Amino acid sequence: SVVNGILDESIERKNGEIPLRMACLLRKVVQEIERRISTQAEHLRTQNNLFKAREEKYQSRIRVIEALATGTTDETQIVMNQLQQIKTEKTKMEEKKKLEEQDVVRLMKEKDHNTNEISALKQELEIARKTYEQQCLQMETDAKGAQQELEE
Repeated sequence: SVVNGILDESIERKNGEIPLRMACLLRKVVQEIERRISTQAEHLRTQNNLFKAREEKYQSRIRVIEALATGTTDETQIVMNQLQQIKTEKTKMEEKKKLEEQDVVRLMKEKDHNTNEISALKQELEIARKTYEQQCLQMETDAKGAQQELEE
């Protein structure tokens, strides 16, 4: 390192700027500082690798959650479509039921009308039959009366 070079140069010159013990002590201090810096750099690399691994793990989870959310959205859309289809079918069934009920009411009215018409026709027929019978009796009476007149 640069510090070791300066210390070596100073010792070689022996100009007494830095005593030998001090130079050794300085070297030890510099070595310790370098060792600590190296250790910290290694810790930083390890933490950086851990952060990258965690980031990849979280990115993977995000992708999975996004895929699930997309799947959930798709499933929700399918369910909503089915629900809408069921509602449409229910509306059609209700309309059909309403029409059938209207048909039943109409048919009941027609039946009542036909029943009333049949009753009226039966009464009319009965009146016509009685009138016919009376006319027949009258004709028989008239015929007997005419026959008696002829016989006399």
